[in-house]
Amino acid sequence: YKSSGAEQPSTSAETETTQTPQTAALSEADTSPPPYCSIAVEAAATSETHNEFYPVPPPYSVATSLPTYDEAEKAKAAAMAAAAAEVAQRVSDTVLLYFNFVKANFVRLINYL
Repeated sequence: YKSSGAEQPSTSAETETTQTPQTAALSEADTSPPPYCSIAVEAAATSETHNEFYPVPPPYSVATSLPTYDEAEKAKAAAMAAAAAEVAQRVSDTVLLYFNFVKANFVRLINYL
């Protein structure tokens, strides 16, 4: 059994012919720019979204009282140096305690023998 396209009309061809005016109207609507009022609404929505994800900058009076980048880096370096010196002092104290403990045990061992 062979069927030809002429004997049975395609339903897709029928839907294409019925949808063609609608598709043309939709394509014209898609290519036209949005009205100005919708742009303002989108911009307002964008700024609200922007504030949700990004911090709000401080007021001018606070921003001008903050240290400069160089001042902040110098303060950070000084704090790191102080912390490193504290750790080094703690390590040297611990090493001295351990050394004194080992020395005392060694002396006790020698005296025992």
